[in-house]
Amino acid sequence: MRRRPQNARPDTPDVVQVYPLRRTTRAALQRWFLVRRLLMAEVTGGADWLWVSVRGNHGSVVAEGAEPEYRPAGTALQPRGVARSYTATVAKVNVDLAGSEGWEPLPVRMEQLRRGVAAP
Repeated sequence: MRRRPQNARPDTPDVVQVYPLRRTTRAALQRWFLVRRLLMAEVTGGADWLWVSVRGNHGSVVAEGAEPEYRPAGTALQPRGVARSYTATVAKVNVDLAGSEGWEPLPVRMEQLRRGVAAP
Protein backbone atom coordinates (compact mmCIF):
# COMPACT_ATOMS: atom_id res chain seq x y z
CA MET A 1 0.00 0.00 0.00
CA ARG A 2 1.36 3.41 -0.88
CA ARG A 3 0.06 6.40 1.04
CA ARG A 4 0.93 9.96 1.86
CA PRO A 5 1.54 10.56 5.59
CA GLN A 6 -1.06 12.69 7.35
CA ASN A 7 -0.36 16.42 7.35
CA ALA A 8 2.57 15.89 4.99
CA ARG A 9 3.95 18.61 2.76
CA PRO A 10 3.42 18.09 -0.98
CA ASP A 11 7.11 17.25 -1.49
CA THR A 12 7.10 14.52 1.21
CA PRO A 13 7.64 11.07 -0.32
CA ASP A 14 4.89 8.48 0.00
CA VAL A 15 5.20 5.76 2.64
CA VAL A 16 5.16 2.21 1.33
CA GLN A 17 3.63 -0.46 3.57
CA VAL A 18 3.31 -4.14 2.64
CA TYR A 19 0.75 -6.43 4.25
CA PRO A 20 0.31 -10.11 3.38
CA LEU A 21 -3.17 -10.97 2.05
CA ARG A 22 -5.26 -13.72 3.56
CA ARG A 23 -6.20 -16.62 1.31
CA THR A 24 -9.85 -15.52 1.17
CA THR A 25 -8.80 -11.98 0.22
CA ARG A 26 -6.59 -13.31 -2.59
CA ALA A 27 -9.49 -15.45 -3.86
CA ALA A 28 -11.87 -12.47 -3.78
CA LEU A 29 -9.37 -10.31 -5.68
CA GLN A 30 -8.84 -13.02 -8.31
CA ARG A 31 -12.62 -13.16 -8.90
CA TRP A 32 -12.75 -9.35 -9.05
CA PHE A 33 -9.99 -9.28 -11.68
CA LEU A 34 -12.12 -11.53 -13.92
CA VAL A 35 -15.18 -9.30 -13.45
CA ARG A 36 -13.08 -6.18 -13.97
CA ARG A 37 -11.73 -7.56 -17.26
CA LEU A 38 -15.30 -8.07 -18.53
CA LEU A 39 -16.37 -4.60 -17.37
CA MET A 40 -13.41 -2.97 -19.08
CA ALA A 41 -14.01 -4.69 -22.45
CA GLU A 42 -15.46 -1.47 -23.93
CA VAL A 43 -13.21 0.99 -22.10
CA THR A 44 -9.82 2.04 -23.40
CA GLY A 45 -6.95 2.91 -21.11
CA GLY A 46 -6.77 2.57 -17.35
CA ALA A 47 -6.10 -1.17 -17.45
CA ASP A 48 -3.88 -0.86 -14.39
CA TRP A 49 -6.64 0.59 -12.20
CA LEU A 50 -7.83 -1.77 -9.48
CA TRP A 51 -11.25 -0.22 -8.86
CA VAL A 52 -13.59 0.43 -11.77
CA SER A 53 -17.30 1.26 -11.96
CA VAL A 54 -19.70 -1.65 -12.14
CA ARG A 55 -22.45 0.39 -13.82
CA GLY A 56 -22.33 3.19 -16.34
CA ASN A 57 -23.10 6.65 -15.02
CA HIS A 58 -23.05 10.29 -15.93
CA GLY A 59 -19.82 12.16 -15.51
CA SER A 60 -19.24 15.78 -14.78
CA VAL A 61 -20.65 18.50 -16.99
CA VAL A 62 -17.94 19.63 -19.40
CA ALA A 63 -19.39 23.07 -20.16
CA GLU A 64 -22.30 25.09 -18.82
CA GLY A 65 -25.52 24.02 -20.50
CA ALA A 66 -23.91 20.91 -22.00
CA GLU A 67 -25.05 17.35 -21.39
CA PRO A 68 -23.06 15.40 -18.78
CA GLU A 69 -20.45 13.09 -20.25
CA TYR A 70 -21.54 9.42 -20.08
CA ARG A 71 -19.07 7.05 -18.46
CA PRO A 72 -19.54 3.35 -19.30
CA ALA A 73 -19.12 0.51 -16.84
CA GLY A 74 -15.44 -0.29 -16.39
CA THR A 75 -14.37 3.35 -16.09
CA ALA A 76 -11.61 3.79 -13.50
CA LEU A 77 -12.84 5.14 -10.17
CA GLN A 78 -11.05 8.12 -8.76
CA PRO A 79 -9.93 8.07 -5.09
CA ARG A 80 -12.85 10.23 -3.97
CA GLY A 81 -15.33 7.92 -5.73
CA VAL A 82 -13.81 4.86 -4.06
CA ALA A 83 -14.02 6.56 -0.66
CA ARG A 84 -17.67 7.59 -1.20
CA SER A 85 -18.61 4.09 -2.35
CA TYR A 86 -16.83 2.50 0.62
CA THR A 87 -18.49 4.84 3.13
CA ALA A 88 -21.99 4.32 1.71
CA THR A 89 -21.62 0.52 1.59
CA VAL A 90 -20.17 0.21 5.09
CA ALA A 91 -22.87 2.48 6.55
CA LYS A 92 -25.55 0.23 4.98
CA VAL A 93 -23.88 -2.97 6.23
CA ASN A 94 -23.54 -1.51 9.74
CA VAL A 95 -27.27 -0.66 9.80
CA ASP A 96 -28.34 -4.01 8.34
CA LEU A 97 -26.24 -6.05 10.78
CA ALA A 98 -26.71 -3.87 13.89
CA GLY A 99 -27.75 -6.04 16.82
CA SER A 100 -26.54 -9.28 15.22
CA GLU A 101 -24.72 -11.54 17.62
CA GLY A 102 -20.96 -10.94 17.50
CA TRP A 103 -21.26 -8.01 15.08
CA GLU A 104 -18.86 -5.12 15.56
CA PRO A 105 -19.47 -2.09 13.33
CA LEU A 106 -16.98 -1.56 10.54
CA PRO A 107 -15.09 1.74 10.38
CA VAL A 108 -16.94 4.21 8.16
CA ARG A 109 -13.86 6.10 6.98
CA MET A 110 -11.10 4.41 5.01
CA GLU A 111 -8.49 6.07 7.23
CA GLN A 112 -10.00 4.30 10.25
CA LEU A 113 -9.84 1.03 8.34
CA ARG A 114 -6.15 1.56 7.54
CA ARG A 115 -5.38 2.28 11.19
CA GLY A 116 -7.17 -0.92 12.20
CA VAL A 117 -4.84 -3.17 10.23
CA ALA A 118 -2.40 -4.94 12.49
CA ALA A 119 1.20 -4.88 11.31
CA PRO A 120 2.44 -8.35 10.22
